[in-house]
Amino acid sequence: MHMHMHMHVHMHMHMHMHMHMHMPCMCVYSKACSQDVRRRTPGIFPGYWFDFFPSTLEWHWAAGLNMSDCSPAVVPGDWNGPFTRLRLLSALRMLEEAARHGAADTELVLCANEVLPNAGDWCLQGEQPIFGPTRNEERGHATIAMPHWMPRLRDYDFSVWEEVRAASEAEHRRDAKAAAAPGGVPPAARAVFRGGVYRLATYSSDWRRQGTRRTAITKNNYVTVGRTALLRSRDTAAGRDALDLNLDGFRGWADALRVNDLTMSRLDEPKLLSMVNQTRSFRYIVNAEGHGGWADRLYQLLLSPQLVLAQDLPFRLWYEGVLAVWPGRTHLLLHSSLANITEAVRWARSHPAEVSAMVAHANAATNLATSVAGIRYYVQARAASHLPTSPRTGSQP
Repeated sequence: MHMHMHMHVHMHMHMHMHMHMHMPCMCVYSKACSQDVRRRTPGIFPGYWFDFFPSTLEWHWAAGLNMSDCSPAVVPGDWNGPFTRLRLLSALRMLEEAARHGAADTELVLCANEVLPNAGDWCLQGEQPIFGPTRNEERGHATIAMPHWMPRLRDYDFSVWEEVRAASEAEHRRDAKAAAAPGGVPPAARAVFRGGVYRLATYSSDWRRQGTRRTAITKNNYVTVGRTALLRSRDTAAGRDALDLNLDGFRGWADALRVNDLTMSRLDEPKLLSMVNQTRSFRYIVNAEGHGGWADRLYQLLLSPQLVLAQDLPFRLWYEGVLAVWPGRTHLLLHSSLANITEAVRWARSHPAEVSAMVAHANAATNLATSVAGIRYYVQARAASHLPTSPRTGSQP
């Protein structure tokens, strides 16, 4: 069952922000998520906390809710809990900063879960003025991307992010110098991917022709959808030369999809390879769909000295708007089926100067967009450009 949790966020001058919990959007009504059940959930408080937050930020939603059944605990096998809590917390902190900088009175809908509610026909249709972790690129289905940031889970805390970025850049320079020195080992001209298969569903399957929708990954289509589509390329001699691949994930996914034993035996070792070692060992790196039509590792890849081969995905993160208008190509786009990855590697090998320029463009654009100052500017600009609302009714004029 799909479910969408959203909040109406009222931003008022003098750093005053109200958040009201509304009924979730869902295909099938569930008593587990009724208003009465939510009110009984630990962490849902009946009154306003006027004196608790120095900015009078008022929370009326339990950040500990699990997105599957509204329970306060994380259900085994469902990782939405910690991801959603951190997305929500980061978004609220950034919205509070926007309010501190004098954002006009406005109302917005903040969607903290992973899949946008207008993906397919399960909840909402068409364009939606919803702030979520991504924007929907499907024609006529626009949404608004809020910075997606999960400190201490997938991302560094803002308090150390600038220092970490500077240290990473220095490390990349040292690695490049060592690789170019006599006896050094330069990165291989191959594309690398390490990642897990944790859910047998995708939102990127032929989305430009058929729209964004949830597609089950089965034994009949796994070679053309999701991360498992990389296996098709690995089954050819050219693919094994171009791609260093291993797929981890939940136990038994390969059996569930009836992946040939020979295909699995040809995967590269080691199964797990740190991002540092991927950067040091390979010139190109693949960004492929994770959960829900996008992958949160993309900015880390774009900040690396590698050329990013990015799967064409329907949901885009906030900084991808900067990449789109940057004066220079920043990465190579792969088909949503990943069928052209071998051709992309072949092109990169024969165009080293263009690759170096693209990496430089990617580093510059992503550094600007994902800096703490860049993220804060984006949120404040978004809040300032949002339609004002009536202070009394909260409805748009």
